[in-house]
Amino acid sequence: MTETMPPTHVSGVPLNSRAGRRLKASEGGAAERLAYRLRRFPSLLVSWLVADACVLVLAAIMIGLGFFVTKVLISIDAVATADERLPIWAEGQRTAFLDDVSYVGSTLADRPVLIPLIGVVGLFLVVRRRWRMASFVLQAALAEVLCYALVVFFITRQRPPVEQLDTFNLKHSFPSGHVAASVAIYGALALLLAAHFKDIRIRVAIWSLAALFPLFVAASRIYRGEHHPIDVIGGALMGAGALVIALFAGRTARRVAELRKEKHAAEAGNALPELPGEQARVEVLA
Repeated sequence: MTETMPPTHVSGVPLNSRAGRRLKASEGGAAERLAYRLRRFPSLLVSWLVADACVLVLAAIMIGLGFFVTKVLISIDAVATADERLPIWAEGQRTAFLDDVSYVGSTLADRPVLIPLIGVVGLFLVVRRRWRMASFVLQAALAEVLCYALVVFFITRQRPPVEQLDTFNLKHSFPSGHVAASVAIYGALALLLAAHFKDIRIRVAIWSLAALFPLFVAASRIYRGEHHPIDVIGGALMGAGALVIALFAGRTARRVAELRKEKHAAEAGNALPELPGEQARVEVLA
């Protein structure tokens, strides 16, 4: 009969947490293999090192995509014209009511909403001793912010030839940071929340809502004259990449914590028990 080893419990993820399974490294997967190489470092440090390294890779990919879009793709007149058609059409549909609705859509992926949301969710998770999940949500957000900052440093694209309803940098059209943030953060929250429910209908509802937020944000950003359709697609790709990075970093860090705890447990099991006074010396000499 094969003996089944009990799961290793590490701080920050309760054993009975369904959401915690999302941060569990797959056996033999990339996160577990990397964790084995990094097992000498503290798990929290590993989490941020892995995330930062992956962000550099994602940023390089997005910068390459940005150069392709700005130097090759939109140099084709038919593509450039088609990409400007929707923002120009949306400008002609503007009303006071739609302006307000689009403002709400943009704000859902802006700092006044996302920073308090991350803070409240993070505090709730930390209080419930689920700080690794809080770190996962925070990393998804920071990965998107860092990647966006790197991309717009190298990539310049003018916003659509319409009146902008906001006051952002006119040369930062690609990619859409708002769409990227909505995909990364609402996706991270949906990943944790959906894990708590077995009913497939509830899971579908959660993921549908998480998908509707970025769609609403994307439509609002185009309506407000801030982005072309290609820009919001690029933002969605970057946000998805940030979410994957946070998930991979969280799984790697948790596996490192498990490996370190297993090592300490093995060393403690092999250690000689301490005995008081002369009895200890007799036992050692024997």
